[in-house]
Amino acid sequence: MKVRFLSNYKKVHSILLFIIFLIFSLINTACGEENKKEKIEKTPCTDINCSDNGSCILENNIAKCNCNDGFYEDGLTCNNTPALKCLTNGTQKITFKDITKDLNLEAKKMIGTNITVTDFNQDHWPDVLVTKGLSTRYDKENPKYQYAFFKNNKGNFEDYTWESGLFKTRDGEDGRITSYVIFGDVNNDGYPDALNIAYLDSNTNINLDKTDLFINKKGSNFKIFYKQSFSPDTRYSPAASALFLDYNKDGNLDLFIANQYTHYGNPFRTLTDSLYKGSITGILKDVTEEMGLKTESFTQDQAEIANANTPSWGVSACDLNDDGYEEILISTYGRQNNLLFMYENGKYINKSIESNFAYDTLSDYFDNQRFLCYCQNNHLLDLCKDLDTPLIQCSEPGRNWNAGFDDKPYRLGGNTSNSLCADFDNDGDNDILSIELAHWWVGKSSDKTQLLINNNFPINPLERINEENSGITRTRTGSWNDGDLGGVAEDLNNDGKIDIVIASSDYPGTSSLVYEQIDNAKFNNVTETSGLKLIRAHGIALLDYDRDGDYDIMMGQSLMRWTVNDEPNKPTDSFIHLFENTTGQNNNKIMIDIKGSGSKNKSNKDAIGAKIIVEANGKKFVRTIQGGYGLTGIQKDPFVIIGIEDNCKADKITVFWPNKTRSQTVLTDVPANYVLKIVEDSDLQYLTLEEYRGE
Repeated sequence: MKVRFLSNYKKVHSILLFIIFLIFSLINTACGEENKKEKIEKTPCTDINCSDNGSCILENNIAKCNCNDGFYEDGLTCNNTPALKCLTNGTQKITFKDITKDLNLEAKKMIGTNITVTDFNQDHWPDVLVTKGLSTRYDKENPKYQYAFFKNNKGNFEDYTWESGLFKTRDGEDGRITSYVIFGDVNNDGYPDALNIAYLDSNTNINLDKTDLFINKKGSNFKIFYKQSFSPDTRYSPAASALFLDYNKDGNLDLFIANQYTHYGNPFRTLTDSLYKGSITGILKDVTEEMGLKTESFTQDQAEIANANTPSWGVSACDLNDDGYEEILISTYGRQNNLLFMYENGKYINKSIESNFAYDTLSDYFDNQRFLCYCQNNHLLDLCKDLDTPLIQCSEPGRNWNAGFDDKPYRLGGNTSNSLCADFDNDGDNDILSIELAHWWVGKSSDKTQLLINNNFPINPLERINEENSGITRTRTGSWNDGDLGGVAEDLNNDGKIDIVIASSDYPGTSSLVYEQIDNAKFNNVTETSGLKLIRAHGIALLDYDRDGDYDIMMGQSLMRWTVNDEPNKPTDSFIHLFENTTGQNNNKIMIDIKGSGSKNKSNKDAIGAKIIVEANGKKFVRTIQGGYGLTGIQKDPFVIIGIEDNCKADKITVFWPNKTRSQTVLTDVPANYVLKIVEDSDLQYLTLEEYRGE
């Protein structure tokens, strides 16, 4: 019994000694660690955890946060939005500088009167395609430089014409007919494809090339899509304009082609325009008639109700009633009526006349010089009494003016080259600038370039604003011509208001015109001080060529009516001029690189039809993504720049996606002066301009 007790005692004693030893060991370890901590010298990263959204790193012994994906450094923290970068130079006037010679564009043979902008290799830099609009093949041995394609290598344009593959015939030879080109991602692979358009009427060789679709091979080159054909029932295809849209919001791009005369000047030799429905296979199917867009062969009865074929000159697509579906606006030559088709219940309805889009209300033709010639030969008619003597030399009776035809409303419209859609009055909906070519001898009845303000369309018709009230004025003297054949509408100085630049044509005395918005769709002609005045400017495009956060402008120059006696002297060719914006980069803006998902029943990859609303300090700034517009399919830089005045951030940005549900992406408290990469159903990404440029 005693032996057992001693044995147990020894065991307990040993355990107690072990516990005491363990306690002292732990105390000594803790003290040692504390001493070690006291001995370790603190670094700049000590006690910095970067808001638990990154890690502290040292650069030149200076603490810096290396933030996790989706977070941005702001001092020694990582936030889900980057730090504010406020530009404080304030509102500045529109000023540009011609840098054509600086970039050596003449020597590079950048020549043309049609300009299209795209980013064909998705490197964030805008590439440029230019053409002269000809319907002849390119002869490399005796080049007329009728087209060229230039890659933008970080602000330096490099000729990529033949490497692009865009100008190959169906037989694989270089030099196909290319009147102009528009771009759109028809197969939703993330790279814009190209529609190479051959304008073919009775004055051209129709047995060579036709309009063809070219597929973009991941930014390397283009290949003809042989399965697609756009040959109409007739042998002619006078496609004066074309654009991409997604009219039914199925996620596939569709195509609209507007046709002019098959035989120039003859209203009875015209075609209906065409709508092609896109598909996941890339094949485009003609659905013109089933969608309610087919017009009839020209008769006076059909023309009276704006249902006759017209010599279409341009086409635009924009949503006028904010239902998420674009209306189709067809601009018409020959002083015939324009056409407006409203999307309603899965079809298009002709609203041309009741919308007030067909023509203006000035129908007094008594100062039309050809009418006065008619009356000179019919002076006994009551219609012709007490009129002025014509100021032109009259030809034989009845040749150029006919009673019962030329006095009808459908012959008292305009020569409309473009219908520019934008929210000119900043009320949240699309308005229209109708761009018109007009001549002194036609008189008051010929429509002039004019704003059409949208006040709750279609409940109210579009309101035409005269020149005096809009400020879109010019000086007209003598035998004047309004040579307006194109235009752009964007905020050029990033002051939050949309400005206008109108390109011209080849008529003597014409030039580009620049209008800076004062406020609420009131403009001031600043052509002379803007640095953008170009004599006989023909062809225009918007692009941020140097990716500094403002829109620069390219313009061509037409030489057709330029004589040896004109001043300045006639250039040796139709060289493209690049005008650099010298003020817009200094003001606050929201910059957006936007993409649809490209998947079934989502938005098309180009996000064509998307509506962007930026709200800042109680104001709204609205943009829509378009797939081309106007004569020869003008396309701007896909990079979106929205000036927001002196605001350093947007309180809210809403993107309405062009899909069947019109889903939304909503962002709040968005700092200005960063590039927002917005992709449908994906996380937002912020980039500095330097990062976006790849620096």
